[in-house]
Amino acid sequence: MGREEILLKEYEACRQDITDTASRYWTIVGIFVPVDVILLGGAGFALQFEGSAINWKIALLVTLLGIGITVIICFLYRWGVRMNWYIKVGWHRIHEIEAQLNMLKNRTIHWLENPKVAPSEQQDRLKSVKAQCGSPPSKEMQSVRGIFWTLAILWMLFILFTWILAYSNYISRSNL
Repeated sequence: MGREEILLKEYEACRQDITDTASRYWTIVGIFVPVDVILLGGAGFALQFEGSAINWKIALLVTLLGIGITVIICFLYRWGVRMNWYIKVGWHRIHEIEAQLNMLKNRTIHWLENPKVAPSEQQDRLKSVKAQCGSPPSKEMQSVRGIFWTLAILWMLFILFTWILAYSNYISRSNL
């Protein structure tokens, strides 16, 4: 097997690994986020029926549930950062292989996202591609970060709201 064949096999292995990693991450996020939203909505719906009967036990249960879910959210976010780094390493190796084999597709995308690293002989070609395709979108995990922070903040607000209701219930009962 020649050097080019070995590089092409490694190239395919890197692409498959990147695809598998991203798929695994988005599958887990795609399951967890709806479950989290259902739990949050279900807990809010249950509290609606409790009304003035919210006591310390219910507030503690909501707090433990919220903290547990927030810990999972933090873990998923950190795991996502790790998976993103893992994917970047794979893309780096793909770019190295493409450079050795004079392939341009993924290197062109990389250069459009990072114009400072693009070779000067590619600048005219990159301007043409950019004119036809537009500027690249942000490559960071902004949307995932926003989803995770939103869910964590909603849980913290929900916990705070539950404790406020429990405290107001306690005050109203002690004034009777």
